[in-house]
Amino acid sequence: DSMMVTAKDLKELGIADTILPEPECGAHLDYDQAASTLKQAVINSISELNKLDPESRILNRIKKYERMGRWSDG
Repeated sequence: DSMMVTAKDLKELGIADTILPEPECGAHLDYDQAASTLKQAVINSISELNKLDPESRILNRIKKYERMGRWSDG
């Protein structure tokens, strides 16, 4: 908890783009459902990225990494 490395924390920090739900019994017990969820997420992401021109994709990625490097003493 003190290191803030949960999926929710990574999403809030802007490091993770999305959090995928695990199968009810856990990904380690339902590989097919976990793979299906991951496959659909990848397909959706690629579909969204294909709507952008290459320059916009690059600029968006640069902005994301710049936000990750910002720290505050708040």
